[in-house]
Amino acid sequence: MPVLLTPPTVPTPRPLRYEERLELLERLARAGWLTTEEARDKRVSLLTEARSMG
Repeated sequence: MPVLLTPPTVPTPRPLRYEERLELLERLARAGWLTTEEARDKRVSLLTEARSMG
């Protein structure tokens, strides 16, 4: 008789907070995944988004 295995439940990740997103951008830039200009542009858009949310 076959045994049915259920996959483990994986919690849904929560959205990153503003500070966590900034830190992630900085880490990606330091690691070379983003250029200085890309990191700056993403920080500006992140700040604009945070301001629009209140």
